[in-house]
Formats: sequence, C-alpha cells, structure tokens
Amino acid sequence: MRIGLLLLLIAGCVPAASAQGDAWPNRPLRFIVGPGPDIVARMFGEKLTEELGQQVVVDQRPGGGGVVAVEATVRAAPDGYTFLNTTGSIVIGVGLFTKSPYDLTRDLTPVALILTVSNVLVVNPSLPAKTVGELIQYARGNPGKLNFVSGVPELPGI
Repeated sequence: MRIGLLLLLIAGCVPAASAQGDAWPNRPLRFIVGPGPDIVARMFGEKLTEELGQQVVVDQRPGGGGVVAVEATVRAAPDGYTFLNTTGSIVIGVGLFTKSPYDLTRDLTPVALILTVSNVLVVNPSLPAKTVGELIQYARGNPGKLNFVSGVPELPGI
C-alpha cells in the first residue's frame, strides 16, 4: 500500500518537473576518448549510466596525439552532453605542433579528474646521460642515434 502511494506521488511530480524544464541528463552522454585507452571511459561510463540513468556512449577517436579527439569535442554542441576523456598527452601534443587547431584553455573546461597515471623517463644505463638536461644535450650532439617510445601517438616532425 505504501509503495503504491509513493509511486503515485512520484508520478504526480513528474509532469510538474517536466513543465519547469527537462532535468539533466535527459538523453545519452557522449565520451570522446583520445589519446589513450578507452577502458577508463568505459568503466566510468558504466558507473555513470547506473547513477544517472542515461547511457554513456564511448566514442574512441585516436590519432594526432589527441588532436582528433580534442577537435571532435571542440566542434560538438556546447550542451553539456559531450565530454573529452583524455590523458595529459593533449597538453604535450599542443607543444609539438607549430599551429594547434584549438586552444586548450579557451576551448575546453575541466570537469573532473577520474584517474591519475605516472609518467616515467628511463634510459639505458650505458647512456652517458644521468639527468634530463644531459639526455637532451646527448640527443642534440648525436642526431639519429637514439630511439624512443612514447604514449603520444604519431609525433609529427620527430
């Protein structure tokens, strides 16, 4: 009996809430991912779907050190339904291009930090560099002799 009354009260409130405007979110959310793995967005999106009652659609946009994903986010309607799920690589990426198609501080607004990841710079112990400065100096003095691996894909000009 009490459950029926509760459902009736809730049903009575829904039209009043709708008349004042739709509550957010009232449609699926879009998480654009790039660069980096989409597993974090999928796990986070699954929890958000449970909490908010709206589907979170993960849209993987790899390429260009994050440029593809950031551009897709910047071009989306500023309606609160599109989010960029990315790594700090997009900050690095801006410094790698002579002309960036976006301004991170103007075009994006941070919403939440959902994960932290450590970055590590390692070198072979046989290399004479013991500091970042020494590594840079060695690389400049020995062009073409070093190889590297980076979490930022498709580094142009390097």
